[in-house]
Amino acid sequence: GWWYKPDFIINDLNINSAVARPWHDEVLMLGGSGSQPYTVRGYAYAGGGKKIIRVEISLDQGKSWRLAEIRRFEEPNEFGKYWCWVHWDIDVPTFD
Repeated sequence: GWWYKPDFIINDLNINSAVARPWHDEVLMLGGSGSQPYTVRGYAYAGGGKKIIRVEISLDQGKSWRLAEIRRFEEPNEFGKYWCWVHWDIDVPTFD
């Protein structure tokens, strides 16, 4: 049947990522020149043993993108596959 054709088989997941901080309903202090940056945090997973190689966030509805730092907690297995979620974080200014 058609479900055996490679064009229709779902073998892999789309990349999944979520923002963990700021929390829902968290209030951030925005303000003047003395404001500290805020660390946005999250996690990501690619599925299929694929390695997450970058995470980007946008603060202006996709007009520009910022590259986050990835934190890995595993080494690839003997087949070069990655099966764990990665954590990511990025400091963003609260005064832009």
